[in-house]
Amino acid sequence: MNLLDSIIYIIIPLLFIFFIGVVLLIIYSRIIYSKRLKTRQKVKDEIETFLAIDVFNSTNEGELKNSLHHFLSTIPFDKNWCKDIFLKKLIDFGENVKGEVANKLLDIYVFTNLHKYSLGFIQSSSWYKKSIGFYHFQAMGFSHGQRYVKPYLEHKNNKLRSNAYITFLYLNTEPLDFLIDYKYPILEASEHKVVNILYEKKPPMPNNIDDWLGAGNPSIVKLGIKIMVFYNYTGASEKIIKLLNSVFDTIRFEAYIAVKELYLFEAEVSLTDRLKSEKEKKNVLALLEALAVVGTDFSLVFLHDFIKKDAIDGDLKLAAVRCLHEINTDYLNHSFRRNEEIQRIKNHIKSPYILSV
Repeated sequence: MNLLDSIIYIIIPLLFIFFIGVVLLIIYSRIIYSKRLKTRQKVKDEIETFLAIDVFNSTNEGELKNSLHHFLSTIPFDKNWCKDIFLKKLIDFGENVKGEVANKLLDIYVFTNLHKYSLGFIQSSSWYKKSIGFYHFQAMGFSHGQRYVKPYLEHKNNKLRSNAYITFLYLNTEPLDFLIDYKYPILEASEHKVVNILYEKKPPMPNNIDDWLGAGNPSIVKLGIKIMVFYNYTGASEKIIKLLNSVFDTIRFEAYIAVKELYLFEAEVSLTDRLKSEKEKKNVLALLEALAVVGTDFSLVFLHDFIKKDAIDGDLKLAAVRCLHEINTDYLNHSFRRNEEIQRIKNHIKSPYILSV
């Protein structure tokens, strides 16, 4: 048999059979995939129905357990994909309920041993899976999980450590005094999450909050200022004012915000001093907003000189004019009556939707 015969009678048929096999495999895989999707969608619907009806209708723990036991026998709860769906639905449902119903969801989380399933993620070698486990504990409010999260507060992986930190704060029910000794930087995204936790959980204000402003970790100093603002605490006003001269831009920014939110009128002189030397635009804008709240006629000459600077950009000039307008409108009108640019800015402040700078 020559080469041409081999191609015609052996290779081509084999290629045809291989091609048909691949097509059949694709079709089979598609059928299996479609069937799996339908099965999982059916399970999702059943879980949603159970949570929406049985959870609300159960009147005691025994009734809830019996109802749950019966329901779990109707779905493939032994499969991890089913556990994932059940847990996701628990979390989604929990985002829209509070009080007794939320407690029932936590009971279900424990009754089904899903807390152990979450712990399995935390005990994996992947930092990403560990973070998923943290999220489960946090989303379900599983306070007993704190002891599993705490060891990761000093982990070398920044993201994992940050996720553990947020989860631990969320689950914590005691004053946060211990955080003064926290030595690691807190990611900016995590700082925002901490503020959200304050608003949602309203934990007790740390007893040593004044000392936070002298902590060696800038992240703790910033967090301390945020907590003071949240609780409208003015007992450390002198320390906050001193932080207006911090070497850290981010701490100065938080201090400017605190002066504004806490109405620290005694900070006016320090603010005018910082107006001469503050370089960060974000900080200057925050400083001007604070001065607009606590400033008096004492600040007018400093603002006048600031506005007349050649290097000042449009955003800063607008903020400075607005600040002057808040402190003393007559001074603004008199001092810049022949300055067309300032007049346009002033008109813009009065009618921002009609006139532009």
